Amino acid sequence: MFRFVVASALATAEAGTLGITYEDCGAKHAHVDDLQPTSIHTGRTETITGTGTVDEDVTSAQFTATVSALGAKLSSCSGDGTKDIVCHLPIGAGKITVKALSFPIPKGTVSIPVEVKTTALIPASLAHVDVHIAADEQNGESVICLDVHTTTALTAVS
Repeated sequence: MFRFVVASALATAEAGTLGITYEDCGAKHAHVDDLQPTSIHTGRTETITGTGTVDEDVTSAQFTATVSALGAKLSSCSGDGTKDIVCHLPIGAGKITVKALSFPIPKGTVSIPVEVKTTALIPASLAHVDVHIAADEQNGESVICLDVHTTTALTAVS
């Protein structure tokens, strides 16, 4: 028989699973339709891929990402979409990398990979993280707006 437990908000979670949810926050030229996988494992590097539809050809993009927890900003990063954009998490907990894209991106379906690297021991305060990712295209109009949320996933205990 299994019991399901949720990590305490004050405890340090050993290597485990973080659940992932997302919301499209309304870019002018694109909509995010899916984000996979819906969970990642701590202590390794995993790729999360957002898939959506863009209504125009995109020849360049400037990205920004902000990482926060408990309402406080932890990290931010920005840069040209042709290069990896890296946000480091505090106390060496890991990093989030918006991977470089090849331009131009044609109108239609697009997938954007984000690499998440975490340590095996994540403080519980960093298990519940909000990441806001936005990008403006060549004309300065929004082409990506995505809010990603992580939470400590339920852990099975025998």
